[in-house]
Amino acid sequence: MSKSNVIIGIVALCVLVIAYLGISQIVERVKYNQQSATLQTTPVTSTNHVMINQDMFGPANIQIKVGTTVIWTNMDSVPHSITLDSGAKDSGLFGQNANFSYTFTTTGTFQYHCSAHPFMLGKVVVMS
Repeated sequence: MSKSNVIIGIVALCVLVIAYLGISQIVERVKYNQQSATLQTTPVTSTNHVMINQDMFGPANIQIKVGTTVIWTNMDSVPHSITLDSGAKDSGLFGQNANFSYTFTTTGTFQYHCSAHPFMLGKVVVMS
């Protein structure tokens, strides 16, 4: 194999890697935009249980009353966390089929994300 063939091979491999990384970033951005759109919709008021599935919170936006405990269940094979943006609580990473619960004792809007996957966003609106 000639030196020029080796160089061409290396350049081709670099182009493929760069293309793959670019596609990965596009996929993450689409997921982020979908989550952002979900957060702007009307909150779900009939549940206090949030499923984590396919790197998404479902429903991502809920409305509850003060004193309600919200339960998150991770259905994914990778660990996730519930990290309140205010810094008030962080579940730490928890694995598949595990739960995390938190009781909201004050009114307000509590946005959260997954520390391992920052594009995963959620919001709990707590009413009196």
